[in-house]
Amino acid sequence: STIQAARQAVSDIRSMLAWLEREGCSRTGLWGVSLGGWLSGLIACHEPRVKFAVLCVPVARMDLAIATLDFCRPIRSSLEGAALDLEQLNLRSHRPKANPRNILVIEAVEDLFASRDAIEEFCEIWGNPEIHRIQHAHITGLFSPFVLNRGMRWASERALTLPLAK
Repeated sequence: STIQAARQAVSDIRSMLAWLEREGCSRTGLWGVSLGGWLSGLIACHEPRVKFAVLCVPVARMDLAIATLDFCRPIRSSLEGAALDLEQLNLRSHRPKANPRNILVIEAVEDLFASRDAIEEFCEIWGNPEIHRIQHAHITGLFSPFVLNRGMRWASERALTLPLAK
């Protein structure tokens, strides 16, 4: 099921972070795209090991995605009549453990999938992390060397300037 897949992804990421910590890596970050950006955002809000994060076109409002997106139709159908509060799946409902200066959000201005309003909303609630607005749609930014290089430079700078854990 979708819920089991999301749980497994969170478990895998948290296991990887724990392994990296045991190996001596104290400056760990996440980079997620679309639903991966959503998962990375949720994990960054609950996992103190995440020191920086790049959320690329994150699906910030899972309640809206489930209610409106075609690919979520099976989820929507399975939830019909269920009293389930989806608000806790939205990034706006949580706060990151990392400093907002160590979070980068990449927003595609032509995105019809990840709501620009939802991204702007959670960014304000999260303390206004840096936003790179790109002239792309949801997926096309991933094919842009400029976007990838810019994100990698940002992540590298954060990883290199964060203090080492004692």
